[in-house]
Amino acid sequence: MSAPAVGTVRLTVGCAAVLAICLAAGCRRMPPLVAAEGKVLLDGKPLPRCSIMLVPKFTGYGSELFAVATSDDEGRFKLKCGVGEGACAGAYKVVVSEAPAPGDVSQYTPDSEAVQRKYFAGLANRPIPDKFGSLAQTPLEVEIQPGTTEYELKLAR
Repeated sequence: MSAPAVGTVRLTVGCAAVLAICLAAGCRRMPPLVAAEGKVLLDGKPLPRCSIMLVPKFTGYGSELFAVATSDDEGRFKLKCGVGEGACAGAYKVVVSEAPAPGDVSQYTPDSEAVQRKYFAGLANRPIPDKFGSLAQTPLEVEIQPGTTEYELKLAR
């Protein structure tokens, strides 16, 4: 009986290592998905038409766990993430920034800059402080918990 070639041994060991990594990654359980909605406030007043993004503080998952929403005219929002409606249970940093302008305002025209400026100036409770629009600077955090569906995001100038 002859000894296996060195290349065959390396290939076998390499395949075993890749298989072990894939199996270990597949065994990790996703945190439970929780229905999550609420209201975003700036200085105690509703913050309409803003973008909200929750970025997980826990590791080991991809961007599918980022939860996003756009607030309505009363500052209400309903989160959704890459795995469904709501957000996965866990701790998050919260980024809040201006939502994109609606289609009729964001279309290019010779006076589109003035139209957009007028639209954003007409939104209530502005401006949103810059620190909330930066993941590195935002002080806002939230803990999404099973059994809790209503969340209040409180920003202050």
